[in-house]
Amino acid sequence: MLTRRLLDRAHKRINCIAVVAIAASLGANVSEVTAQGQNAAIERLIGSAVSDIGPEYRVIGDAIVRFGNRDASGAQMLLEQAKEDHLELPPVGVMMGQLYRASNNVVAARASLEQAVRDNPDDPEAYIHFADNALQKRRFTDAHLIYQRSREVCDSYELNPKRKRTLGIRALLGMAAVSEAREQWDKAEELLKQVATEDPDNSAAQTRLARAVFRQDRKTEAYKLLEIVYKMDSLNNPRAEISMAQLSQQAGDTARAKKLIGLARERDADSLKTQLAAARWAVQTGDLELAKDASNAATALAGDSSDVSIYLMEGFIARTEGEMDKAETALEQAHLISPGNQAVLNQLSALLVGQPEEAKRKRALEYARINSLIYNDRAQASGRNAAAILAWVTHQLGNTPEALRQLNAAMSSGGVTDADATYYMARIVSDSRPEAARTLLKPILDSRQIFPSRKEAEALLKKVGSG
Repeated sequence: MLTRRLLDRAHKRINCIAVVAIAASLGANVSEVTAQGQNAAIERLIGSAVSDIGPEYRVIGDAIVRFGNRDASGAQMLLEQAKEDHLELPPVGVMMGQLYRASNNVVAARASLEQAVRDNPDDPEAYIHFADNALQKRRFTDAHLIYQRSREVCDSYELNPKRKRTLGIRALLGMAAVSEAREQWDKAEELLKQVATEDPDNSAAQTRLARAVFRQDRKTEAYKLLEIVYKMDSLNNPRAEISMAQLSQQAGDTARAKKLIGLARERDADSLKTQLAAARWAVQTGDLELAKDASNAATALAGDSSDVSIYLMEGFIARTEGEMDKAETALEQAHLISPGNQAVLNQLSALLVGQPEEAKRKRALEYARINSLIYNDRAQASGRNAAAILAWVTHQLGNTPEALRQLNAAMSSGGVTDADATYYMARIVSDSRPEAARTLLKPILDSRQIFPSRKEAEALLKKVGSG
C-alpha cells in the first residue's frame, strides 16, 4: 500500500495543477505544472511561430496568467504589446481565441477569430481554427473549403517561414481528415503523401497514410509503411504487427488481428510497450484472458519502471474483476506517477465513490473536480468525459439536480468516448428518460470492449428495455 506521505505529496502536486489549469488546457504537461508547465502553455499558444521559447516571450506567460485571473482585457493588452515587439507571432485575435477556447467561452473565441480574419485576412491561422471546429462538428464541406482557403493563404504568406510551413501542413492534414471521414481513401492518400514530402519525420501522418493504403486493399504496402514508421521512432510508435492488427480489427477481421497481436508478442516478448499494446487491443476486443496475460507480462517486465500505463492497466483489469483493493492500490500508484492523467482520474473517481468509507467518497469528489478543471474544454471528448465522471460522483453523493446540470452541459456539447462514463450518464437519466438511456447504452454494449461497469450496463439496458 502507498504511504500517507506519498499520497499527500500527490495531492499537493494535483493542487498545483488546479492553480494553472488554464495552462493544462493549452497543452501544458500536467504532470509537472511549474515554470516548465507554463512554458508548455506558451509553446502551445505561439509554438507555430517561434523556434525557441526564450525569455523574450515571457510576456505571453504573463498574459496567460492574467487571463486565468479573469482579466481578459489585461491579457489582450499584453498580447498586443508582444505582437508589436515580435511581428513573427500569430495575430492577437488568434491568441485570444485560443485562450477563450481553453476556458470554454466559445462565443468569445469565435469573435476573436473573426476579428483576426478581419484585421489579418492574409494570415492563415484563424482559417485553420475555423476549419478544425467545422471538422469536429462533422461539417465536412465547410471544413474542406476553409482548409483549402487556409492553404491558399499559406502559399502567399511570407512573414514567418516557420508558421508558413507548420500551418500549411496543418491545412493538408485537415483536408486529409475530411477525406478520411468521407472514406475517400485515394484522396486521403494523395494529401498525406504531400505531408510526407513536406514533413518526412511526421510519423503520425505516415501512419494515416498506411491506413489509407490499407483501406484500398494494398495490405503489403501498408505493412511496409508501418515498418518504416516503427523504425523512425521505435520508442513512441508500435510495431508494424500491432498497427496492422488494429487496421485488421477495424476492417472486421478479428482472427487476422489476433494472429498479428500474437506475432508481435512472440517477436518482441521482452518489450513492455508491446505487451501493453497487446493488452489494450484485448480490452477493446473483449478478450479478457489475453488482456490479463499481456498485462501480467508487462508487470513482470516493468521492474522499477515508472510507466503509468502499467498501473493503469492493472487497476482497470482489477476493477473489471471486482478486486477493488488491488485496483485502488494500482490506481493510486498511477496517480502518484502522473497526477494529471485523465484516465487515472476517471478510474479513481469511479472506484472511490463506490466505496463505503466516507473519506474515500470525498476523495472521489476531489479527483473528479480537479479532473473536470484540468480537462475543461467541453468541445473536446476529454472535457465531456471529465464532466460525465463529475456528474456521476455528484449523483452518487446525493446531489442529483447538480449532477443533471453538469450532465446536460456535457451532453449538449457532444458525446463521450469513455464507456464507463457513458454508462454513468445512462444511469443518471434512466428513471426520467429511459429512451435516452437506451440510446447511450446500445453502442457501448454492441461493441465487444471490456469496461468495469459492463455487467451493470447490461442489467440497466434490460431494465429500460432494448427499444
